[in-house]
Amino acid sequence: MESGLQKGLVGLGIAIATLVPAALALWLYFLPTWLAGVVRARHGLVIFLVNLLLGWTGLGWLAALWMDWRFKAPPLQAGAVQPVYRRMKW
Repeated sequence: MESGLQKGLVGLGIAIATLVPAALALWLYFLPTWLAGVVRARHGLVIFLVNLLLGWTGLGWLAALWMDWRFKAPPLQAGAVQPVYRRMKW
């Protein structure tokens, strides 16, 4: 007969064995979005939405990864200040 402590430890082991692979799968699913944040892609929101809505197809995931590579922000020049916004020219 198992004690309450043994049952609790078994339950904890099952929870860990379930949550760790689920967290890794979720991270892998959103890898293109994470990379867009790392390289500061210009269209990060679009990449996120493609990844969220179409990533499950596989082709959508590859499209988000491609967009991540394609829309990288240009490198900053030394001493240059990036504008927070740009004025509209009419």
